[in-house]
Amino acid sequence: MKLSIVISIYNGERFVESCILSLLKNKTSEMEIIAVDDGSSDKTLDILAELGKKTQLKIVSIRNIGLPGSRIEGLLAASGDYIYFMDVDDTLSTDFFVDIPRELECNHPDIVFFGAQRVFCDNRKPVKIDNNIAPGIYDRRGIAKDIIPNFFCTPDLYGKRNIITNVWAKVFKRDLLLSSLLPLRGRRIIVGEDLAISLSAALNAESISVLPYKAYYNYLTNSSSIMNTYKRDMKEDTSWLCSYLESLSKNPEYIKGVQRERAFFAISTYYNEFFFKNTRTKRDKESVIDSLCSDSQLALAIKNLEMRKVGFPNNILLKLFLRKKKKTLMALGTLIKALRPLLAKFILT
Repeated sequence: MKLSIVISIYNGERFVESCILSLLKNKTSEMEIIAVDDGSSDKTLDILAELGKKTQLKIVSIRNIGLPGSRIEGLLAASGDYIYFMDVDDTLSTDFFVDIPRELECNHPDIVFFGAQRVFCDNRKPVKIDNNIAPGIYDRRGIAKDIIPNFFCTPDLYGKRNIITNVWAKVFKRDLLLSSLLPLRGRRIIVGEDLAISLSAALNAESISVLPYKAYYNYLTNSSSIMNTYKRDMKEDTSWLCSYLESLSKNPEYIKGVQRERAFFAISTYYNEFFFKNTRTKRDKESVIDSLCSDSQLALAIKNLEMRKVGFPNNILLKLFLRKKKKTLMALGTLIKALRPLLAKFILT
């Protein structure tokens, strides 16, 4: 088997049948489809069982262990030389089933990077998602010079990156992916799991192929859900993630990149408390702010940033974290919460 497509599914009854059937319709004899039911409480497993009776579908059923764990179980069940992860509510273009196998056969890269598009439930025009680096084959030297630095946030800290970190925009050689995923076993990472997997794999890759842009993957976005994407324990998750990333390389420029991530995640954690709908109390929010202001690793990261490049208002927030201005941060957060409907309209336009 050349390529295994692994879909981790939790309560995906709305999408699972159409997703699986679209894959089976396009797959070649050198591909397999593996559906991992991560302890769904809806009819997902029943639908998979019915599909399994009449199609070539490999089904893995596990207790709910979260995305990293379910992906590992899918990987262990796979027999392909290469592995691809996708989400059940998204779709692949027909070009994927032609171009990706051809690239694997011709160049035998450790990882293939490719483009995607964001599609919307309200039928708005799709938005291009691409890697902002030159297409081609990168060897170890090129990976270190041109791939790894572009995984990290750009210096303005608005969350922009020149490389798509999501695993759905990559195909990985199985052995490389296994070594990248196993350290995450048992972790319920809510934020940044794809970055951890992709960056770890890239650091160990001998060759990476970056394809010219095509929308190989259709990433479904529900605009109405953006306002409700509060993530609990984000501070703990992202602190662990950044410490894990720092352990992967001692290169000074790499460490600077991780420090940008640490600062960006701190900003995101702050906005997470005040912009997104949640039931947290004032004391809970004060506790998060206290944690941000007391984080010595975050303070070191902020001191090492090129602050003149950090955009407004993120530069203000970072300075307030560094100076431990907890009351000011709380007051600003209250203002953000009050202006939330206006800000949301601006963001979603």
